[in-house]
Order: sequence, then C-alpha cells, then structure tokens
Amino acid sequence: MAFIIKTPIGTDRGLATNAYVRINEYRVLKTGECIFDIHIYKSKAEAILADSNIATYATANHLTCRSFELGNEIKVNLSREIIKTVTVPKETPKTIQVERTIGTKTYNVTENVIEIEPNTFQTTLKVPDWTQIQNHNIFEFGYAKLKDKLIELYGSENIEDDHTTTASQGTFAEAYAEDLRVRNEGNL
Repeated sequence: MAFIIKTPIGTDRGLATNAYVRINEYRVLKTGECIFDIHIYKSKAEAILADSNIATYATANHLTCRSFELGNEIKVNLSREIIKTVTVPKETPKTIQVERTIGTKTYNVTENVIEIEPNTFQTTLKVPDWTQIQNHNIFEFGYAKLKDKLIELYGSENIEDDHTTTASQGTFAEAYAEDLRVRNEGNL
C-alpha cells in the first residue's frame, strides 16, 4: 500500500509531480508513542526500482526524497492522561520549648525538631494506552494516520490510494515482475 500525491511537491531531489509515499517501518515506544518512518519517491517507478535494487541498497537508498512539509516520519501519540492523587511527607522545621530534668533541677530548653505532615495533591500523568492499536494491523493504522497527514497538507482531491498489498498482486507486482524478468535476461 502507498499513496500518490497528485499535486507537485518540493523535495530535496527537486519537484515531484506524482510523489509516491509509503511506510518503510515502524517503532512502538514504551513511552506511548508510535513512529512510522516514511519513504517518499518522485514516482512509483522509482519505488519499484528501489525495491528491485535490494542487492545494491546504496543505489536504492538514493532514490528516496525528503519533503520539508511531510518530513521523514509520522509520530502518533498512544498515551492518555490520568489524574493521580499523591501524598508526600512535608517536613517543617520548628523550634519548641521543652522541660528537661537533670537530677533535681528542671530546665527550659529550646530544641529544633522536624515535624512531618502529609501533603496531598493531584497531578496529571501521561501513561501509554495501546487500545488504539490493539487488535489492529499496525500498518493499516499507520497508513490511516499517514493519509490524514497527507490530506491535511495537500487536500483529499490530491491523494490517491495505491492498493498494492502484496508482492504477488496488483500493478506494483506486475511492474516489479517485469523489472526482474528484464534483469534476469541481462537486458538491464
């Protein structure tokens, strides 16, 4: 799966008129954040070429672009806020007068003591909340977030879904198979 941006976008490799955007990998952090790394290509043909150049990764890696607007990743917050009541001891230094008896004499003595009182307050904490991705395909979740970001930046009329789902079906697979056939024949 990927998205084609039908409006020209600026990249570090020049203007892309049919930019091809897809998720390369993801990381789910224990802090409650999910990061989807995205690859942008100037065209679908370059994405196919990058996939066919697995043995020459350095060449394939140079086919990716960077867009200032889109960036290299989509960050999704997977946390929620909770209110927690916390009690911590509050230490208060005090000076008190105490009577001390030594032998038969009683003295008034000043002593410094620390009085401990409970101090209760409420605080807001962010905790990880995995319910958004629970029982879902993580890539489908990521592509939904990527599509939302693309629509926000370029408008829904400029975003086209490319529903290639596996290496064995769809137009991507056909072009990929043709590329491999030509390479195996030694014509490329």
